[in-house]
Amino acid sequence: MQIRKLSFTPSLLQEALEYWRKTIVFQVVFSLFYFGLFFILMMFVFNYYGITEQINELKPYINGDISELESRYIEIIQTQNFRSASLWMVVVTSLLWPLNLGLLKIYEKIDRNESIFLQDLFVGYEGKDFFKFLGFAFLWNAIYFLSKSLIFLAPVWVFLTLFSGPLLFLGKQNLGNAVRLSVQAVGTNIGLSLGFLFIGFLMSYSGILLCFVGILFTFSFWNALLYVGYKNIFVEDKDLNLKN
Repeated sequence: MQIRKLSFTPSLLQEALEYWRKTIVFQVVFSLFYFGLFFILMMFVFNYYGITEQINELKPYINGDISELESRYIEIIQTQNFRSASLWMVVVTSLLWPLNLGLLKIYEKIDRNESIFLQDLFVGYEGKDFFKFLGFAFLWNAIYFLSKSLIFLAPVWVFLTLFSGPLLFLGKQNLGNAVRLSVQAVGTNIGLSLGFLFIGFLMSYSGILLCFVGILFTFSFWNALLYVGYKNIFVEDKDLNLKN
């Protein structure tokens, strides 16, 4: 796997927007599944640990003393039950992560002029590779969760592992190689990677401004950018030999 050095150009963003535009229905379905399952599973976790009941007890303070509301909220998040529920969030987000791979598969099929189907969204859950994807997602989310205690480490971890998902799925790399190649690619293409990180975050969450409903359309735009970055930065050795 060879790594090319590229500059961030408007054409790369336009390419990502084109993938996103062509698959807008799948983007919405992705978001509905992702947010729907996330809230259902986390509601179950919060109910199990009694967090929902504690939050409901805050309602009388919403229109009252803000300092009292803040004090009681801090008490809740400092409890062992809330910390346990937060750890379960790592598990839940890890279980949902393979949905992202379905979008990568759809973009790849577009390049191959193949028909795309709804079931393509769930390709990350098929076969024995599911356990590889789940293991990566759990490790990634666990490190991200721990790194949030040191604020600057969380974005650094996201930045360095920017292309790990596509490498793992499309590049057929193992966990170690996926992270290693992603770090090398980011180091070689710092400007492009920073641009992808900033625009990906901005575009993905811009839908919140449209009465929150817009997030269903924009949330998964991040995957289109990563796909464009992957296919332009990484070159398979066999493809390099053919060009030579």
